[in-house]
Amino acid sequence: MLDTIIFDMDGVIIDTEPLSFETSKILLKMYDKDYTEDFHNACMGLSMIEVIRRTISNYDLEEDEDELLKRRNEIYIKIALEKSEPINGLFELLDYIKELNIKCAVATGSNREIAEILLKKLGIIDYFQFILPGDEMEKSKPDPWPYLEAMKRLGSSSEETIIMEDSINGIKSAIAAGCKIIAINSIWEDKSTKEIISFEKDLKGAKNVISTLIK
Repeated sequence: MLDTIIFDMDGVIIDTEPLSFETSKILLKMYDKDYTEDFHNACMGLSMIEVIRRTISNYDLEEDEDELLKRRNEIYIKIALEKSEPINGLFELLDYIKELNIKCAVATGSNREIAEILLKKLGIIDYFQFILPGDEMEKSKPDPWPYLEAMKRLGSSSEETIIMEDSINGIKSAIAAGCKIIAINSIWEDKSTKEIISFEKDLKGAKNVISTLIK
């Protein structure tokens, strides 16, 4: 029986992927580098510190990890506060989950500062029992640790849990954790993946799927 829903944040709760791409383009421009969409897609779902490490390696930057992360966060927060928008159907879904007394949490590659800023901006932070951010993860997606840890904190099992994900790394993490998944506007190509119970373009569609699971 469905007891728990764990959300990724970027691209699932908030339409931040275009903003993240814009941020990285601006950041790499400072080093006369051209940030590519292929590299961006490969990094989706990773913790931000892991993204920074891969960026330094891939673009051969002579920069300290912490300094590059600080610069990126400063750019991203300004852009996200101005331009971030919720995924369609978010508020209706969260109200529905609350009515059903389903346990709810966020496991995101974004760091805590950014996650809290964005969730508070939308006025939804209190819907979630906790946030598990990338800067507090022992291992980042695609490792199963983020979702295993979230379920452990919630007192939930994989059989009772649905994961809301969009990224390839996030879906791999959820599969490795033994969970079923609702894929939101995802670039995951294998539509026959048995762990993915539905591919939806937004959270309005996800709400309809959940309503069938609780009957």
